[in-house]
Amino acid sequence: MKRAILAAAALLAASGMAGAASAQAVKPPMSPELQKIVDGAKTEKVVLSSTNPLVFGGQANLDAARAWIKENYGVDLELNFTNGGPFGIIGAKISTEFRANQPSSVDIWTAGIAQYDPLLKLNMFTQVPWQKLWPERIVPQQIGADGYSLGISTGTPGVLYNVSSGADFAQVKTIDDLLKPQYKGRFGTTAFVNGFDAMSAKGWEGEAKMADYIPKLGRQAQGVLNCGGQDRVASGEFQALVLDCTGGYPNIDAYRGKLALAVPADSAQLQYYEILIPKNAQHPNAAILFGLYLMTEQGQRGICNGGGIDLDYFPETSMHKFVADNEAKGIHFHRIDYKFWKDNPGIDTSNAKLTKALKDAMGG
Repeated sequence: MKRAILAAAALLAASGMAGAASAQAVKPPMSPELQKIVDGAKTEKVVLSSTNPLVFGGQANLDAARAWIKENYGVDLELNFTNGGPFGIIGAKISTEFRANQPSSVDIWTAGIAQYDPLLKLNMFTQVPWQKLWPERIVPQQIGADGYSLGISTGTPGVLYNVSSGADFAQVKTIDDLLKPQYKGRFGTTAFVNGFDAMSAKGWEGEAKMADYIPKLGRQAQGVLNCGGQDRVASGEFQALVLDCTGGYPNIDAYRGKLALAVPADSAQLQYYEILIPKNAQHPNAAILFGLYLMTEQGQRGICNGGGIDLDYFPETSMHKFVADNEAKGIHFHRIDYKFWKDNPGIDTSNAKLTKALKDAMGG
């Protein structure tokens, strides 16, 4: 995962991405806006989160974040991070708290667009001027929902397979390959059709194609796995998971050499994990400082070391190289970001239909 400075610079020159020139920046320059946040964080002293800490890189990256914030801003923060369950469950909890005029139980929420988009109508999140806080580093493409969210890492759903028992899954080039007889009964898929719902968008595969495809996939599948099903693939209980949730597990030491990822050309997509700050957060300024740490090279390395993925918009990251390497092979990735979601209304409705079709095909 570690990249030499010269290699990162070469990637930067090739990308020509706005804002990427500051990959070597250690911290955002102090501005009046940032000074207010630092002053606020000094009185708040804690950040609350119910997201799986691995999303942020695990304990090692949390410790590094505390040290970075204290060294650069003189703020000694307690990072009280626990695993409260899936993104959607936490979202439902904090939306209930907001509507009840109660303090939020979290200061920072991590979610994908499918989880946070339905909550935007509640006007429950703080519009943080992320790019203004660090214009040399944060690129406009990271900002979602008109400033309410910030992308921190990129998932690439694909065919996650066991390199020993499922090596032939490396030959899956399109999703139709999964319907071949040799793969029947050997793989799991998510109950919520991760990744397949986005493919129902107009200009991609379309809902009619996916409505025809998903029941066939269900009849081929061995069973259902959740986003944490990588252990069952690594153990050989399932030989593959399609489409998995992040694509990053082969990059984690515990799975290195045991798991690998194939990206079918017609399903290639980039899913973004983003952070949002509830308006009723108890420690919003401290949460923003933590978010800024995640934008540093150190923070991104930590995220990748813990969860296997980082943000493809930064030229020094593992995911930037992964995307570039696959694009060089002719694979086109669809970016499932806020713009894509708004340009393709109805994906959530398609998800409900496809989820039901998968369940019916698998016998309820």
